[in-house]
Amino acid sequence: MSNIVTPAQAGVQKAPQDWIPAGVYPPRGMHLQSFNPEEFSREMRLATAITWYEQGKASQEVAARIAGMNRTDFLLALARAGKDSFQVDFSDLDRELSLG
Repeated sequence: MSNIVTPAQAGVQKAPQDWIPAGVYPPRGMHLQSFNPEEFSREMRLATAITWYEQGKASQEVAARIAGMNRTDFLLALARAGKDSFQVDFSDLDRELSLG
């Protein structure tokens, strides 16, 4: 007996591209079948690395390793994705500036 639940069994009525946030799911017309396994794996590692970096779960260096890149290439990938290269916690910055 399988524990796998299909989307229909879970009550999902819409296609994933209709409920997954923009930028997470491939653009319309781009199907996962168009990726070869190596390309898919590379894209997923990069997407994971960018997400974890944005969430503060990984440093630039760790995220670059997750993505299979050096740090410079990871920073360039962030720029291509339109993501911030540096994460700034403004409360920490204010605290540092107040110390003089």
